[in-house]
Amino acid sequence: MGIQLKTGPIIIGVLLLFLPGIVNAQQIEKLLISNSGNQVTSANMSLEWSVGELVVNDLTSSDLRLTQGFHQGIDLVNKIFTPPFWQNEIVISPNPVSHRLYFVKNGDDAFNIAILDAVGQQLGRKEWTGLSTSMDVSWLKNGIYLILIKDDLGNHAFYKFIKQH
Repeated sequence: MGIQLKTGPIIIGVLLLFLPGIVNAQQIEKLLISNSGNQVTSANMSLEWSVGELVVNDLTSSDLRLTQGFHQGIDLVNKIFTPPFWQNEIVISPNPVSHRLYFVKNGDDAFNIAILDAVGQQLGRKEWTGLSTSMDVSWLKNGIYLILIKDDLGNHAFYKFIKQH
């Protein structure tokens, strides 16, 4: 028992000597390794973010928005497409078609009709000024094609048709 009492103070002394190093080795620092992020400052607030940080709610300002967690690229919206009012007033038939497509509309607006393949290459074109017109499509191969109809103001609408023999 005497031997154990002599080694006890030695062990306690050694532990006290190394204890500060052991405690500091477990220290947590605020450090984030990230490849993307940004900082935005306005008159009312300053905002910093990076990929991987968690966000519980959206944070918005008059001209800024931070969403759920991840750094999101800048969304540029040049124009929101609004279908022209005349889109549902045009009837194209028959579909599927083998020889001739027929177009009927309300009103006297002038239109340009283009037939496009799946890649968007223009295969045929026609101007449309009356209430009805038609286009010969017998020369097309079997497949799915698009019709692009544009008015004089640049408004446009797409329609799909199937060509089969």
